[in-house]
Amino acid sequence: MVRPLSSWNKTQAPSHPNLVWRAKVDNRFLIEIHRVSLNSPTIGKLYLFDHEKNDKEILCWDITIPDDAKYGSAIWDTKKWNREIQTWEMGIIDFIENTYLGDER
Repeated sequence: MVRPLSSWNKTQAPSHPNLVWRAKVDNRFLIEIHRVSLNSPTIGKLYLFDHEKNDKEILCWDITIPDDAKYGSAIWDTKKWNREIQTWEMGIIDFIENTYLGDER
């Protein structure tokens, strides 16, 4: 089981070299994109963690990270990356609402 690379309460940009992007959803879920290896900078995984359940990993997708992206503003420079993020976010929200929380509602 994978754990988040940065603390939930982190207020500054995370410094882990394999963390490419992170976001919080509904003050409960943490999304992180991890680079699988510094030797393979475009191979990554998107993780979804449930903070209310001790940051339990609830979803993992294999993804491609464009152009050796680094954490921060540099990753937002391409339209392709923005489209990728929007697609992943829609898929994650669908998963949370219709699969993961479906039983709780």
